[in-house]
Amino acid sequence: MSVAAVARSVFGNRELRRVELAFAAFNAAEWGVWIAMLVYAYGRGGATEAGIVAVVQLAPAAVFAPIAAGLGDRFPPARVPIWCRVRPWERRLRRCSQALLRRSRTPSRLRRRPR
Repeated sequence: MSVAAVARSVFGNRELRRVELAFAAFNAAEWGVWIAMLVYAYGRGGATEAGIVAVVQLAPAAVFAPIAAGLGDRFPPARVPIWCRVRPWERRLRRCSQALLRRSRTPSRLRRRPR
């Protein structure tokens, strides 16, 4: 079966088409947030601060991916996502990175001027 035939069959099915479009929209939004945070961090503190934010965002995945993979091999795959809720930790680390951004020196063009 060719790639074109598979694409036609997937996009010919209304439900699968909706799933694929939702997945594409989710990925676009996720990349948009990622890039926006890095651009903001770069504007606040340059390449160093953008690098710190990138590491803070990627560290939870690097730490928990081997654990989740081991759990996925050992237990039924439907149960593993329930145990591997990394999202709250990711949010906490993101908040910490935002707090670091606020405490760092602010470039003069971003400082608030007294009114």
